Amino acid sequence: MLSYITQGKNFVLSNAQRASLESIARAENEYSGFARTIYYLLTGHRIKIDLPHLIPVTPRSREENTSSSMYSSYPNPVINNEHIVDIKHGKDNDKLEIRMSDLMGRIVIVKTASIGENILDLSSVSNGLYLIEVVNNQQSVFTNKIVKM
Repeated sequence: MLSYITQGKNFVLSNAQRASLESIARAENEYSGFARTIYYLLTGHRIKIDLPHLIPVTPRSREENTSSSMYSSYPNPVINNEHIVDIKHGKDNDKLEIRMSDLMGRIVIVKTASIGENILDLSSVSNGLYLIEVVNNQQSVFTNKIVKM
């Protein structure tokens, strides 16, 4: 239909058709975006409508992201069967745990963690894609995808 409209040099909207198309284009339904496109192609005028649910969210800065500043996980990909999860800050009463799971959600490694570098021995794990998760007091505080080669 769009190719017919854009290639048809003699396609003219009547006032009633134009008003009807504009009404559909201003509506909030599954056809309104398509109607706005057709309206623009036929008239050269854009219909601007407010779509508050599409207002972009401003991402937090790297300094505000406590997850990336407090935790790191390297090397990635894992080649020599050792992966390090570095926990930079914490409290004495934190109950830290590192969990490694496959993409099916099966936990393959669980290790009690502490502040500083925690080395995971991955020699018993086959090559593939895994999720590393740091849990503090039964709440996930950091997640990272890793590849073991």
